[in-house]
Parts: sequence; structure tokens; C-alpha cells
Amino acid sequence: YWNTEEVAVPWRTAEGQLVAFGQIFNYEININDYRDFIENVLKDSKNYTIPCSIKKARDIIKTIAISSAEAERGFSLMDIICSEGRSLLTVSNISNLLTISLIGLPVQEWDPVPIVKKWLRAHHHTADDARVKHKKNCNLGR
Repeated sequence: YWNTEEVAVPWRTAEGQLVAFGQIFNYEININDYRDFIENVLKDSKNYTIPCSIKKARDIIKTIAISSAEAERGFSLMDIICSEGRSLLTVSNISNLLTISLIGLPVQEWDPVPIVKKWLRAHHHTADDARVKHKKNCNLGR
């Protein structure tokens, strides 16, 4: 999981949008509830608690109908993601890729260096690391 001190995270920007959400929907999300929610998701992305103010905000958002253009954009992205070359992706991976495509940062704004450094510090190896076992070529008598 990402260390929020090491990575410039997009949800920090979202904190500023909580005020706009409150003005549009006449409902204020407690900033501490929001931060607790993010912390809970970072600790355990499969089993986390959702504070009451976040649940209510989620329910408010669920009542908004999406436009047909947004739905078409989602289907178009799914067609791109679920291409023949990616036919072995799991539903979970497809869902993650769709989420990133729909609401993630544009590639040119995302800096992978802090995440790669953290991944390498977690005792992973680089692709050209000499300590990595290489596959033996199987010569099948050709």
C-alpha cells in the first residue's frame, strides 16, 4: 500500500472539493470522516468501514442519473480494456483498470517514481537484476 507521505495523492485534492459537494447537494461531509475513510481503505482495501457522513454522501451521489454519453464512454473503455490481447484478465483487474481509466490521473500527470522506489524497498527486484532466476531455454530438438 502507498505511504501517503511519499506520494502526492489525488484524494488530497478531493478534500478541497468537499466544500463544493456541500454547496451543490446541501450536505456537508466531515473532513475527518473523509480522512478516516481514506485511511481505512489504505489499511485494508477489502474490508474497511465507511463513516456515516460518507455513506450518506455516497447515497446522494447514487441518486444522480448518468448521461448516456458517460455510459457510452464506460462501455468504450471496457471494449478497449477487454480486447483479445487481454482476454485472460480477471474481473477484479478489469474493474481496477476501468476505475483508473475513468477517474484516475492522466498519465502525463502521474509520477511513478515514488511508487517504484517503495516497491523496490519492499525487497522486490528490478527486471534486469542479476539475482533474478532466469528461465532456461528448452531446446526441444529443433
